[in-house]
Amino acid sequence: MPGIGQFGASTLFSRAFDSTIVREDLLSQNETRQLAALQQVLAFMTIGRDMSGHFSDVAPLCSSTNLAIKRLVYLYLMHNSHTQPQKAVLQAGTFVKDTLHNSPLIRGAALRTMISLLVPAMVDFVTAPLQRCLEDSDPYVRRIAAFGTLKLFYVAPNVCEETGLLEKLKKLLQDENACVAASAVAAILELLQRNAPVALEEAIVENVPRLLEAASDATGWYKHYLIEGVAVAFKKNVFVLDLEKATRTVDGVVPFLASFNVATVMSAIKVVTSFLLQASALFTSSDLGGDLGNAEEQASQLRSRYGPQLVSACVSLLYGPCFEVRYAVFRNIRLLLKTGLKSFLKRHLSVFFVKYDDPIYVKLEKSELLLELADTEVGEIVLSEFAAYATDADEELVRKAVRSIGFLAAKLEPLAKQCVERLLGLMDTGISHVVQEAAVVVQTVLRRYPNRFVHVVKKLCEFLDDLKGAEAKAAVVWVLGDYAERVENVGDILEMSLETFPTQPEIVQFALLTAVVKIYLRGDAEELQRNTNFLQRVLSMATHSPLPDVRDRAFMYWRLVSSDSEAAKKLVLTFAKGTTFAVENALEEHRLHSFLLGIGSLASVLHRPLHLIYDNDALLNENDEDEENAGDEARGHFLPPAAPAEDTAGTTSDNLVRRGQGARDTEAMQVALSADEGSGLEVRMGWAQLGNKLLLNCRFSLVAGEGYTRHAVILALQINRNIYALGLAQECPVVELELGQKEPDAVQLTTGTNNEKSPVRDLLVAVNADPIGTRYFIAPPVPPALLLLPAAGVDTALFAEQFRRLQAPSWTMPTALTPLRTDPTRYTSNVLRLHGLNPVYTGKPHGSELVLLLLSAETIAAQKLFMEVTIQDNNVMYLGVRCKDAQISPVFGAYTLRVLSAEETY
Repeated sequence: MPGIGQFGASTLFSRAFDSTIVREDLLSQNETRQLAALQQVLAFMTIGRDMSGHFSDVAPLCSSTNLAIKRLVYLYLMHNSHTQPQKAVLQAGTFVKDTLHNSPLIRGAALRTMISLLVPAMVDFVTAPLQRCLEDSDPYVRRIAAFGTLKLFYVAPNVCEETGLLEKLKKLLQDENACVAASAVAAILELLQRNAPVALEEAIVENVPRLLEAASDATGWYKHYLIEGVAVAFKKNVFVLDLEKATRTVDGVVPFLASFNVATVMSAIKVVTSFLLQASALFTSSDLGGDLGNAEEQASQLRSRYGPQLVSACVSLLYGPCFEVRYAVFRNIRLLLKTGLKSFLKRHLSVFFVKYDDPIYVKLEKSELLLELADTEVGEIVLSEFAAYATDADEELVRKAVRSIGFLAAKLEPLAKQCVERLLGLMDTGISHVVQEAAVVVQTVLRRYPNRFVHVVKKLCEFLDDLKGAEAKAAVVWVLGDYAERVENVGDILEMSLETFPTQPEIVQFALLTAVVKIYLRGDAEELQRNTNFLQRVLSMATHSPLPDVRDRAFMYWRLVSSDSEAAKKLVLTFAKGTTFAVENALEEHRLHSFLLGIGSLASVLHRPLHLIYDNDALLNENDEDEENAGDEARGHFLPPAAPAEDTAGTTSDNLVRRGQGARDTEAMQVALSADEGSGLEVRMGWAQLGNKLLLNCRFSLVAGEGYTRHAVILALQINRNIYALGLAQECPVVELELGQKEPDAVQLTTGTNNEKSPVRDLLVAVNADPIGTRYFIAPPVPPALLLLPAAGVDTALFAEQFRRLQAPSWTMPTALTPLRTDPTRYTSNVLRLHGLNPVYTGKPHGSELVLLLLSAETIAAQKLFMEVTIQDNNVMYLGVRCKDAQISPVFGAYTLRVLSAEETY
């Protein structure tokens, strides 16, 4: 049978793959056949075939003296070692030997293969070669060693610090080879995101002149990394370098604004922009004791010096062939507009005009930029552009253009009349989506300029029957309510809308309710009876609406109008007297500053902090201005709200309003299994909520100690039967633990009500770990707030029927308990719903002084709770809970008492 080596290289892809022949050639002693077999294995790997089955045949060949075979084996191992890591480690001795090879290619390939095997067992083998290669005579090997230090830090950060690898990495910043210095910068920048020592950042700042010098000799991405290193010196809010040195550094960076590499240009823009921000803050600092006018003049001089080059660099990128790059540049330009560079960007206004072949996301971004650039000087040009876009075939662009015309009118008062005329002309086209957007925009204009363009009100009425969208309907109804005296038979027009009131969207119901109240308050004596009947009809429908917000507003209007009509006029009609204009998509100042310091990053494109995008605590730098505020927001978007800790009674000991807030999950973590009980394994747990799903957050770590294990694998985790029927809705993933990990391994498990019920309140958890075995422990109690579904209202008749069916309470407030002090603000509808409790009735029956509350709630396990509360003189005198599952009644009874307690703050 012929071997593969007898075939030409051109047949590697065309021939069918025969595993038997390949294995025979790999195991043969003929280097030609071995090389040909390896070539075919790698050829089929490149087209997506799984070649891991030949791992045992290929791995021994790494000891071959043939350099071509050795390099192909290393390439194979790098891509397949994750399938059989234990076998790959067996070749560690050969790898270490090859790091001493005469050829730098072999040394580099051996080191790269070792560090690609990210298994803990390889750490001891790779440390010594990595130290040696960081000082290798060949730049190729040093460059690989720089990135190898980064990869080792992911697996064993303490080893990198204890063995001096980080110190040697810092020395590479001064390397005579630009590529090596750039690789060191790239590795350090990523290490800083992994909470590496701050000394690495200080080392970059100290070597800024050397990095700038190396950037002149580097090419491609190496140049980008070096400029990113220079940008580190400007990332803070104040100067790290003195002003003179910083100016020289920026002058050295300016030539890179003309680089052919987009990433390099964006990094250079970041450096210049950050310098301008720091200089502006320095000039206006009170420490200088300078005049504000003089400070602004100095800042203006710097903008005039660097602004044209900065803007030219941005504009040049907009002529590139890639639309995605253009979009990223447009998003960054929106940030630059807020730094005083608007005058320079206006000179290139035509660049922001929409072209027919632009993708829709580019067209929309250009429209946003045109709106921000518009002022009295170029406003008419921008208006003409928007009017042209409003006749485009792309509906999304048309809607954006029509809305932009409205915002332009609100932004520039001299152009308001022209904008309104354009809007009326667009409405005359009769195109449905144009008319609907125009209706919404006209409302914005009328709010901005009350009683100025009243002639458009009649025009809107002509298109009332053609409006289909909820927002457009609500806008026209608002106009009718504010300008009722300008419209004939306004009552008849609204009457038609009221016929379908219960089926209208919530926003339309709000608008109708408010409009009718305004008409009633503005009406004269002749129309009083008609308006009164009209109002009563609307309020009657609104108070019976299934939408809780509509009901609340209707009751509020009803009480307000019936108690004091003059106060109602001051409150309701005042809002119609004008609205100030706010710039759309305005960014908070501290966020804007953070984005400008990160120009070219994903954060500057999405206009969101990185830790909100990636949900990564490592990205929260203690020097970030917005850490405290943005940290809460981050977990409000991406992490389920952390549950408050509970006390021994089973009720929450923290503010239950946290259910709707984002809190750090580390604060809610409690030690469930101590290291003593787990033979070195420590388990921390905490509860969280995502929508209606209850999540169990687990953190596993190994603790050093005599007789404790140094390596463990979490194989399974399970919850025992309990009164809530809680169980895991997914399998616990396998988690490998090593002693000395910088961060514990975190797992987030979804729970469900798929378990059997038991009268046991405590949640008994079993964890199976190798080689420790099975350990049992009690999980932290689940906060009752997380066990309740959101309060979405309840049918009164159904509540009464189910309440009577459960004849007696399953739990009542202990009589020995001191009357609980409460406050009327604690049992308002909004507060109760916030805590998952549906208010069914609140009042004083039969004219007594007692306040009676009837509440309902439902758990995630569909267990219905009915509560009766009696309050006298702001003291809770009685609380009874009725539920089919009597075991859970004490938990939620105590929870309700905490909600009503006046001593709790939120």
